[in-house]
Amino acid sequence: EALKAAGPAHERALLPRRFSIGSSNTEDGEKIVLILKRLDDLELAVSNESMKSKLEQGLEKLHSQLMEEQATNEMERARLDDVTRALRSDVNAASAHHKSIEERLDYVEATVDKWKGTQEQGVEAAKVAHATLASSGVGITPRMMP
Repeated sequence: EALKAAGPAHERALLPRRFSIGSSNTEDGEKIVLILKRLDDLELAVSNESMKSKLEQGLEKLHSQLMEEQATNEMERARLDDVTRALRSDVNAASAHHKSIEERLDYVEATVDKWKGTQEQGVEAAKVAHATLASSGVGITPRMMP
């Protein structure tokens, strides 16, 4: 039973020579089982410590990468905020310039409309004056008659 509990043949081969396969001493078998269990426990503990160490190193590495990415993201966010502010400023300036151009255009259109009205009134007044003068016998030839 002790040999069965001891595990596979390669593990039994590691046993000290005094614990021979043909040993009938039950105490020796129990000691073997206890030694093997302790070895398993130690191996498991060492394995757990090694795994714990590897996990801690992995976590530290991930934390470091996360902090780097966070810093990069913050710098990118700040850069995008700067670009957004600059674009808003450009849009506001373009909008103000467009409004200024529209105001100037409205002024020019109003001036042209006023001038057209004045010109049309002037032409009509000249026609009336010419007709009036012509009916009174004065022969005036206007220089510019449309």
